[in-house]
Amino acid sequence: MFDMLFPMTWKVPKKFIIEDKFLNQGQQEDNKILLSFISDFQQKELDLIVKNIIGIINYNIEREEKERLLQVKINELKTIFDKQSLDNLKELKFDITKKIIEESNGTDSELVQTVIED
Repeated sequence: MFDMLFPMTWKVPKKFIIEDKFLNQGQQEDNKILLSFISDFQQKELDLIVKNIIGIINYNIEREEKERLLQVKINELKTIFDKQSLDNLKELKFDITKKIIEESNGTDSELVQTVIED
């Protein structure tokens, strides 16, 4: 069994969970949540659980980095809006590549509802 403490703000995509081998132990001290990943002593299962835990960590690190980047971009936009006239702002355009739009249309995953509230 792997017991992992994650921040309460982290989300757990269902693609990283094997339903009958996962247990949400609930909130712990320091605003963390304890999740248990259960495995038989077979190397293949152990490897899969380790891979899934790494996937959860990487997923949430990326989410946190995206959130920080969003805040930076919001601040940049605020600066632009403060310094520009309304007429100039009406001409403001965002040039987003087709590839980014296509990638954002895919649903990455469902989230385990017992772990987070959305």
